[in-house]
Order: sequence, then structure tokens, then C-alpha cells
Amino acid sequence: PKQRGLCGDIYAELKSRLANKGITLSIQSTYTPIKRIMQKLKTGSAQAYCGAGRNAEREKKYYFSNVPLYSVSNVLIARSYKKTGPTSFEEMESSQSKMGTYFGTSTDRFLKNRGNINIVESFYTLNKAFTALDQKKIDYFYYHDLALNYYLRNSTQKLRVLPTKFRTYNHWMIYSKSMHKHARDLMDKELTDMVQSGLIEQFHRKYRVK
Repeated sequence: PKQRGLCGDIYAELKSRLANKGITLSIQSTYTPIKRIMQKLKTGSAQAYCGAGRNAEREKKYYFSNVPLYSVSNVLIARSYKKTGPTSFEEMESSQSKMGTYFGTSTDRFLKNRGNINIVESFYTLNKAFTALDQKKIDYFYYHDLALNYYLRNSTQKLRVLPTKFRTYNHWMIYSKSMHKHARDLMDKELTDMVQSGLIEQFHRKYRVK
């Protein structure tokens, strides 16, 4: 409750707005792995999810919001004594450093398609990934800067986010194809207003490194 995160702020605002239109938004409060979230959306046991990257495979399975919610950049996090690291996908490949990734994410799939990079994709939580970094089981962890910087700001672990941005892309709200169109349209209208009014950007600023 004290650290609900960017999408948590977006959900809370949506819940308030949709309540005025007769729609109850139920926000799950327990942790669920990303693969299970996507499966729940596919089967219709959940209707919407905030913070998803977009690709052709997902477009076949889900609907996406009319506008992207915010952008993120893929970066590396390393042990704090490392001032530099690979600055390109080619350097990742040639160094054969062990690159941890968050299993089941679009970031994980993107990196796997970039060449013969030595990927360790057995991580389902950031806690486990950063413990592996601490214990030198991996050399780097590759994920988006919003999550890594925010986690590091609230962590006592001696880690460092490196400056190279490997790609920048958008995160969206995605909807189950079983979601009623009327409810989806209402939610999308509110999201568009939240983006265009600058409200989501205001939320976003709370979670950036100062």
C-alpha cells in the first residue's frame, strides 16, 4: 500500500473515475508472475493489465489501449564497483557475460532475438535477480529503467544502473479479448484523458531517480 508503483497509481485513478460511470474496478493486491497474468487475460479470468510492451504476438491475443501510457528504456544493472559494461548488443554477445532477464517478459524475448547472447532467464522476481547479482551468479541484469531505478532507490544492495540505454519503447494497457467492449471503451477514454492531460506523466515523475 505504501509503494503501489506507477501502474498502481493508474489503477487507483481509473477505479475512481469508472466508479462514477457505474463500473467497479477490482484491483488484485497479491503478486502474480507475468506469465500467469498473460494467461489470465487470455482465458478471460482477468480483463486488463497495465505496463505491457507491444509486439505482433501479443496483438493477436489481446487488445491494446488507444494510446501508450508511458515509455521505458532497457538498461543493465550491475554490481556497484562496475563503472562500465557492454554498450551494445554486439558487445553483450562478444563478451559472453551472463545476462539475467525477467522470464516471460517482452524484454526477455527481445534480448533472445538479438544474437548469441549468454542469457540466464530463470528469474521470476527482481529480488531473486539482484540476489544472484550479489552472489556473482550473473554479471548483469537486463530490464527497463523504471523498475530497476525505483527498486535500487529502495534497496540496500550495492548495485548500480549503468547509463547505456539499449532501446526505448512504450508500455500500454492491454485488455482481454473477452472484456465487454463498452467497459473497454470507457476505460480507454479515461486513459486517453489521463495521458493527454499530463496526469500519468505526473505519476511517472514520482518513480524516476532524482
